[in-house]
Amino acid sequence: MPGRYQDVKETDPLLGAGVESGALYTEVNASGREDDIMAYPKDKFNFVYLSFYFLGLGTLLPWNFFITANDYWMFKLQSNGTNASTSNVTPDPNAEPNSSTPAPAVQLNQLQTLFPSTLSVCAMLPNVIFQFLNTVLQQRIREKVRILGSLVFMILLFVVTEIFVKIDTSSWRELFFSVTMICVVILNCSSAIFQSSVFGISASLPPRYTQAVMAGQGMGGVFASLAMIGALAYSSDPTSSAFAYFMTAIVVLFLTGVCYSSLRNNKFFAHHRSSGRSSSPDHKEDHKLSRHDEGEILCENNDHKLDHPTNEHEDAWVKKESIADQKSIEDPLTGDSVHIIEPNNVPPLWLIFKQIWLDCFLVIFTFFVTLACFPSVTANVRSMTSGYTWNDIYFTPVCCFLLFNFCDWVGRSMAGYIHVPSKNSRAALVICVLSRGAFLALFALCNVQPRNTPVIFTNDIFFIIFMVLFGISNGHLSTLVMQYGPLQVSDPEHASTAGSMLAFSISVGLSLGAGFSFVLRMAI
Repeated sequence: MPGRYQDVKETDPLLGAGVESGALYTEVNASGREDDIMAYPKDKFNFVYLSFYFLGLGTLLPWNFFITANDYWMFKLQSNGTNASTSNVTPDPNAEPNSSTPAPAVQLNQLQTLFPSTLSVCAMLPNVIFQFLNTVLQQRIREKVRILGSLVFMILLFVVTEIFVKIDTSSWRELFFSVTMICVVILNCSSAIFQSSVFGISASLPPRYTQAVMAGQGMGGVFASLAMIGALAYSSDPTSSAFAYFMTAIVVLFLTGVCYSSLRNNKFFAHHRSSGRSSSPDHKEDHKLSRHDEGEILCENNDHKLDHPTNEHEDAWVKKESIADQKSIEDPLTGDSVHIIEPNNVPPLWLIFKQIWLDCFLVIFTFFVTLACFPSVTANVRSMTSGYTWNDIYFTPVCCFLLFNFCDWVGRSMAGYIHVPSKNSRAALVICVLSRGAFLALFALCNVQPRNTPVIFTNDIFFIIFMVLFGISNGHLSTLVMQYGPLQVSDPEHASTAGSMLAFSISVGLSLGAGFSFVLRMAI
């Protein structure tokens, strides 16, 4: 009897859009009743989607928390008798509050000046190395070991950071600077393994789960910014606020481990991971099935064909196998030729890279521009006025960190339902990504302090507008490329490796941007 597929749709709680989460194939029997033949497990209550969202939040949490705590680092590295923070600028007592007179230039010692760029390099260089190692060795180290092991290391290093908060380091600032950078290196080695593993897992599921990871990363930045602002409001004492701030990170990382452990027991997740590729109809528009005849599957002989219902909603990733992994053998009883599939556990990295090299470049350039500007340049942009708490304390945490992270999160979330440019508009996507290079000049012409060149944009509104465009474009374009990339591979079996390669490309872009930030900062 003929069969049919029934689409199962659920509503995305974050995007509000209807999404297909499963399909049920039924066959009508002689009595006219439909019997279930096979059912794709559903992502009930979007648990898997929300879990990947939370895992995405945890992937960049160490980086987000360290760069957002700019005032704390400036306090710990201050010379004796100087101001506690670069954003706490003491206004001229003779100046009118909120006057148009530019705020006084900030005097930083050498350690304070070097800290943002050094932090970026120490974070991104080990990140790119360990992203690469994870991409190459992910087949040899168990997924559970990589993810939970990296989380344990991150938690331990945040505990070390917490201990230093309560220790007076004013008499050994240089040593504290060095120890902090060592912690940053080890922390980002662990973060790289965790991030690459999460992207690799999400790439083996429908594209919306990669978007969930990207949106979660954006929310991680927003969360870190809100945590810092809340800590500042909680206590004016830098050590008390920093202690509460870093404790928040430890709690979130612990919950991330709990989230992953719960995810492993989910039927929908286990179904996709056990098959090594997606078997959900969410891919129906992304990969088209190529087969010999309608209603046939690969395992067949010349006299007998196993009927398999053909439907436009069937998932292509279940049926499209790599030709390189197929071979024919002769049935000893009938003499017929039978096709079998042999597993291939070693992904052809070069072949995969040739298929997604453009996507890798776009990811690299996007994050190169981002880290060249943020935070080494943008965190040193000062308000053009002074005299109010807003200008002197909250301008940098809000207009730099919170605004960028919020807009980045908006851009990443938009990519879940606004696919512009589309995956077929490759030229438009390249133009949009390359146009972000203009931000290198735009931020340099804002009121970055200290500086040797004149300020061109003398109103704070210009900096705010630039940050909005900067954040949205970073989140939206990077998420689109991360979604489109795994769809370029000819064999869906390699989607997970493609996802890890793209995650590695993120680290390459961030590392190059971190190195270039020194050059850009010196040019200003």
